[in-house]
Amino acid sequence: MGEQLPRFSSTERRLDLSEHVLGRTDQRTPEVSTPLVFDVAPMHAWLPRDLLQLTSANAGMVVIDLHSHFDGGEPTGGDTQLAQSSFNLAWSSLNKLVAAARGDTAMVTHLTTSATGDSRSLTEVFIPPPFTTLEGQRTVLQGGFTPVPQTKRLSYVFHAADFLPVVTQAHPRPEQTPGRHPALVVSVLPAGKGPGFMSSIPDLLNADLHEGAPATPLRSWREGRASETVPAQWADAQGPRAPAVLRGLWPFARDEL
Repeated sequence: MGEQLPRFSSTERRLDLSEHVLGRTDQRTPEVSTPLVFDVAPMHAWLPRDLLQLTSANAGMVVIDLHSHFDGGEPTGGDTQLAQSSFNLAWSSLNKLVAAARGDTAMVTHLTTSATGDSRSLTEVFIPPPFTTLEGQRTVLQGGFTPVPQTKRLSYVFHAADFLPVVTQAHPRPEQTPGRHPALVVSVLPAGKGPGFMSSIPDLLNADLHEGAPATPLRSWREGRASETVPAQWADAQGPRAPAVLRGLWPFARDEL
């Protein structure tokens, strides 16, 4: 959980704080520079606040802000490709080596920013053929993004006052982080998993919450298509669909906690 400090409110005497660590047990972080290089085109034209996420569930890796950690900087507005975009797997202990022989696969998801600039939703995915990253060596991934149609709309009603009783249990005088809003995050997770934290799961939607309801419902993926971006074994027994989990995030000023 790193710098995230989870806090819980409940009337129950017992809480399930388990964490589901997905994938194989021999996951390993490289100790020396191990570049993963992306040559991917076409790509939906890059917009400010877009997100790129790298997920390899069996290897136990999810990089929720891949675009921020390219050696040459994140894409610039209007970019329609990733050209020699290099990401060093050794920069964080959360990054793992990928091994095709161990059944690992990987994908890069692109969440594009809405016209209002306050939400990002899955619009395309790049799934390379199975590959292996060798520690200390350079691996190049080539291919193109596949669009994920967004034909559904998601609306909500949000009232900050409804959350204050819980928020004040974390701090009696909570102050919101300047420039940030409470957020709604929808992520995909394997079928059959119970309560608790999940590692290595990709996001489908990341939206700032504003008081009341949004003037325009949020863009959303077409029903059933979200599962095309996740490992087949995540689907449930009733069909090729993976369940989703909704999370609410409240941004505290760091010096308040």
